[in-house]
Amino acid sequence: MRSVEVTVADSRWFSMGKAARHTTRRLRLPLLSQDPAGYLDVLIKELKSRAYDLLLPTFEESLLLAEYRDELERFTRLLLPDFETMWQVHDKPSLHRLCGELQIPTPPTVVPQSPSGLALQVASLHFPVVLKLPTANNCIGRTFCDSLPDLIRRFEILHRQESQRGRAPPFVQQMIDGDPIYTLMLCNSGRKLGEVIYRPLRCYPERGGTSAHRESVEHPEIAMLTDRLAKATQWSGFLGMDFIVDRRDGTPYLIDANPRANPGVQLGCLAGVAWSEILIDLLQGRFRPPVFAKTGIRARTFLLDMGWLLEGC
Repeated sequence: MRSVEVTVADSRWFSMGKAARHTTRRLRLPLLSQDPAGYLDVLIKELKSRAYDLLLPTFEESLLLAEYRDELERFTRLLLPDFETMWQVHDKPSLHRLCGELQIPTPPTVVPQSPSGLALQVASLHFPVVLKLPTANNCIGRTFCDSLPDLIRRFEILHRQESQRGRAPPFVQQMIDGDPIYTLMLCNSGRKLGEVIYRPLRCYPERGGTSAHRESVEHPEIAMLTDRLAKATQWSGFLGMDFIVDRRDGTPYLIDANPRANPGVQLGCLAGVAWSEILIDLLQGRFRPPVFAKTGIRARTFLLDMGWLLEGC
């Protein structure tokens, strides 16, 4: 029996992590999206005030922590790749280029810099296509377009909005007719320590959003592709990936990657991937063979499942 003290830090007075029975300390941080400097300052003060063996990010703060890893690693261990690697995977057009280098299937992608000449630039694609934002999460800004006039109209709107915010323009990707398969793996220096591969039974939003109800599956080809990406990037920490398996020929296309844990973390625990034990072994210098999830295990996120039901109504 190994005892671990867990401090949960986020910007809320109350959260699921703070309510967990294994939590021993709770810390409130400034809102990351509005005050990243304040967020980092409070976090560093906490690390200075007491000894921590590991700082484990769970969402988009991983990018900020990777950027300032030199300062953070003076006080604790940080299981993350360098910022440039994280951004290469997080930014969807950059991920598309990386997949091309690693021979990982990914949908044909066009990255227009302006609405001018859009029709000519997307001539190699066939409709329907998907309009996406380079670093968006949870389907924000994603639009399915069935015709060229529809694409031009929607692209102009998104391009104008993102330009006003000082952000990168949207890009266009070929829509793949297939079934989604999601993954979550935990790695150390490119070595896979644990992984769960799962199919979403229900998503919210329904058309390709976050999985609300999911089932672990076996997919050797996808496992091989995730291993290839982990080794090529020398990845450390959690990495979740979204695939679409083409109904015509079974090709798994990588469409997104998230440098953090995703809802598969709960499913992995239920399916035999003890993430906490893996991390403790790693901190104590014990290495064991990679752990893979048992198939046929199901899990759901209640609030997302309710969202799916209400959306259907």
